[in-house]
Amino acid sequence: MPIIFDGINVSASATSAGAVIALTGHVVTPDDNGVTLYITGGSGFTVGTYQVLDVDSGNGLWILNQNCCSGPASGMTGVGTPFAAVPPTTQTFPPFIPSPPPTAPATVRTTAALVEGIIQVQDGIDLTPFIYTANMITTELCGQSGYSDGFVNSQMELIERWLAAHFYAIYDQQLTSARAGSVSVVYQSKVMFNLMGTTYGQQAMMLDVAGNLAKFTNKVTKQRQIKISIGWLGEKCWPGPTPIYPDLTVVQ
Repeated sequence: MPIIFDGINVSASATSAGAVIALTGHVVTPDDNGVTLYITGGSGFTVGTYQVLDVDSGNGLWILNQNCCSGPASGMTGVGTPFAAVPPTTQTFPPFIPSPPPTAPATVRTTAALVEGIIQVQDGIDLTPFIYTANMITTELCGQSGYSDGFVNSQMELIERWLAAHFYAIYDQQLTSARAGSVSVVYQSKVMFNLMGTTYGQQAMMLDVAGNLAKFTNKVTKQRQIKISIGWLGEKCWPGPTPIYPDLTVVQ
């Protein structure tokens, strides 16, 4: 099963620049060696594809094949795909012609070209991590809903396509903001930590008529709510109710 990092229940952080991340919400075991990690966001994290080279089970750490942040980082989002050994095969290849490596999981439904048909993508950006992430979430949340699948414009492919555009839109907003510097940039997306944050995420939710994505985004929204408490920052001048506001009691 893929490991979905939502930045809340399951996430990762780093205390400094490097390739070592501390996981929360996932029990690190030796079986995590070889996991392919697709980082899609998080404060301080660099979006990209990584591989787990070693683990520290006692401290809940993954050691990646390359640096994933340039400083302290937190709230990582993305997908970890467990390593699966390739079974023996009798297939042979002509001399000096190696088997071409797979470019995507066998279950990927959409393509970069299809995603680029609904969102403008900056030159040089590889959409593979965003498609992988969308594929994992589509399969995990919508795979049991009886939607049409296995061909372009099937319901599952359309959901996956719009989700991939959603994840790219979030990344593109961060990238453009970093390049803009002090220049003000206006985006079509909202500052939200769920699928309602972009029109692409909203469209994916509409296509999911069974409401799987809506339930997921509502769950994330509730967990993101901030509880505010007020503490007394000065010395208490009187006990009990205040003279100006009788209903307000000052507590030490």
